Amino acid sequence: MKQPQIIINAADLTPEQFRFWIVKMAGDAEKAGGSYEAVRMNLVNASNSLRAVANDLDCRISFLTSGQIIRSEEHSAAIRENLDTLWAASSTIHDAQNEISAVLALLDKNPGAETDSCKE
Repeated sequence: MKQPQIIINAADLTPEQFRFWIVKMAGDAEKAGGSYEAVRMNLVNASNSLRAVANDLDCRISFLTSGQIIRSEEHSAAIRENLDTLWAASSTIHDAQNEISAVLALLDKNPGAETDSCKE
């Protein structure tokens, strides 16, 4: 059975907020009877979605920084502003991917462990 693809827009979250959200999602899934594997797959899908966005941004950045493009002074200023935005978005996405990797490593280290918050 094909798993649904999950797309997460985390551009307005700090890495710490994103990590907290992922850990909370895993805890809530466990409380609701969600399987470890389903949570893990959702995280992998989120990472893959972020990778696709990062690749797109990297292509745009490469194009805009290409020395082969001739621009007027007016366009250069606008492009610099766009590049600043693209670089900030790219950095945030890479931070989010690193947080997902860290959470996956924690889950893989101890996949079946219960936490105190899950005991009732």
